[in-house]
Amino acid sequence: MKTTKEKVLEYLKDNNRAYVSGQEIADSLYMTRASVWKAIKALQNEGYEIDGVSNRGYRLIISADSLNKSAIDKIVSSNGIELETYLFDETESTNDRAKELAEAGKRSLVVISDYQSKGRGRRGRTFYSPKGAGLYMSFLMDTGIEAAKAAKLTAMAAVAVCRAIDRILEEISSNRGNTANSEAFCNPKIKWVNDIYLGDKKICGILTEGFSSLEEGSSSNVIVGIGINIYQPKDGFPEEIKKTAGVLLPNGYSENDLRNRLCAYVILELIGLHNSNNTSFIEEYRKRSMLIGNYVRINQFNENQNNKYAKVLGIDDECRLMVEYDDKKTEYLSSGEVSVVKY
Repeated sequence: MKTTKEKVLEYLKDNNRAYVSGQEIADSLYMTRASVWKAIKALQNEGYEIDGVSNRGYRLIISADSLNKSAIDKIVSSNGIELETYLFDETESTNDRAKELAEAGKRSLVVISDYQSKGRGRRGRTFYSPKGAGLYMSFLMDTGIEAAKAAKLTAMAAVAVCRAIDRILEEISSNRGNTANSEAFCNPKIKWVNDIYLGDKKICGILTEGFSSLEEGSSSNVIVGIGINIYQPKDGFPEEIKKTAGVLLPNGYSENDLRNRLCAYVILELIGLHNSNNTSFIEEYRKRSMLIGNYVRINQFNENQNNKYAKVLGIDDECRLMVEYDDKKTEYLSSGEVSVVKY
């Protein structure tokens, strides 16, 4: 059931080329003027541009880079991929929405949202997902593989995102000349296991979750959630991530339909890699690694254990991180979190 806010937003979208009075909205949606006013204010606080003019009413100003299901589907289908897509103006979490659809019997789909009110990262962290500034999407994939092996999908998704970013930046460069202000801008790197960086800033996080029959050690369904920071948020990034978070495009830059194209390219790359049923992406994952050859801190997340330090030797065929400690002992890390350090 739609909320008052969702109903008002939908009405404004249907009439986005003209102003509509608060009374007209109230009468059409069978609600009070006060309810309409509260919904308008709530939408504005979330980042929607709604112009209010005395004696004329309200008008939703739709960005030239608004997400559009038809535009995404057109690119995807024209490249021979058939995938059910769901686009929302907002949702708590695209991963959670994908799981709900799976529990309702759906298979092989992607959920896309312009805004997440409760976006999730690894280890219970939140993923900042402001409206109009990024791309938030979750793939429901009917893998039929063991839960342990489903972790490879994270690496596959990282490669797919890097390829999609390369493609969109090439288009920008072709259309407007060389927009990049540094080599790092044009060269997305992967920080094991699930982050994409441009230079020294994180622009994308990936969260892979398996479910269904996990008590038997298998997973027929895996959800791969992807969040990409594209534009600088209107109010900036929260203080706790301000130093590490980055965006795909320079401040002040925008382009019509860019998010739709990037979304479609991520779909094409990930589904293409998944359907190919081979592990050729792992070599590209290695080449794009920002860790190999560097010293890292291995975070323990346990107050009773000290963090470890090691040199990264490589990434094996199971996407495990190969590290060497100062005593020359080696270890293969299949999960965890590391940070590059000066050593």
